[in-house]
Parts: sequence; C-alpha cells; structure tokens
Amino acid sequence: MTRAPSVWDIMGISPARLGFDPEALLELARTFALAQRFLTANLAPVGIPPPQFGVLVMLAQTPEGIPQDNVRKRLLCSRPNLTGLIDRLVRVGAVARDRDAKDGRKRILRITEKGRGLLGRAWTVHRPSVERFLAPLPRSDRKHLAGLLSRLRAPLEADA
Repeated sequence: MTRAPSVWDIMGISPARLGFDPEALLELARTFALAQRFLTANLAPVGIPPPQFGVLVMLAQTPEGIPQDNVRKRLLCSRPNLTGLIDRLVRVGAVARDRDAKDGRKRILRITEKGRGLLGRAWTVHRPSVERFLAPLPRSDRKHLAGLLSRLRAPLEADA
C-alpha cells in the first residue's frame, strides 16, 4: 500500500530543502485553532468570548487601569476590533473608559465591580476547562512549553 502524499509533497516543498521541518508550525496552528474553539465553547455559558475575558483578566491585574492602546498591543488586535470589544464591555458595565488625566487623547481602561463579578463567574466556568485542556501535560512540560512559546513569540512581538 502506498502512503498518501503529505501537504509538503503536494506543494512541492521538501522539509530537507527548507532546512527545517514545518510540522511544528502546523501543529502549533492546529492546536491554537482547536484550543480557541474549545475555550470559546466553554466560556459561552457565561456569555463572554475569550478576548473579553482576556481584557478583564488584564484589567483585574492592574487596578490603576491600562491605556487602551496598551491593551490593543497586548491582545494583538486592530484598533477598530478593540474599540468594539471595549464598547461591549463598557455597555454591560464591566469596564470603565476614562480620559487620561495627563493626556486627554488617551483612554484609560479600568475593571468595574460588575466586571470583577463577571470575571469571577467566568473563571469558575473557565478554570475546569483550562485544567482539562492542559491535563495531558505534566506541570514540568507545561513550564517547558510556556518557555518555548515565549521564545517563539519574543521576536514577533518586537515586529508587532
């Protein structure tokens, strides 16, 4: 029985000729897509998508607030996308958006008490999902993976 051609065969790309095995990148992309779908589904009962959850986590860790543009850079999203995301959180009362006292052109984002409550409810639902997602890896592998991903991300952030 002959083996099915790989995507690299179909595209006429030889990993040996490339000088690296692109399989790691494909696995990373597949895992990201599946993780995003999994975590989105698990946060759905609370009514908060992962990007909003991420903003609330960020703001909860910084009670003095964060400039909106810093949130955008950390989330790696466009200004229009972030504005819509923040608008939804402001509309439900989870986030306060105020002018920066030093520079009126900037907006400072802060989590509200309602936002803390939403984050608490979301975390109650989200934590078991995260634990299930990470369960196949022992703690030492998780730390190793985090380090590897950080090394991959660092040069990309410099260009972002």
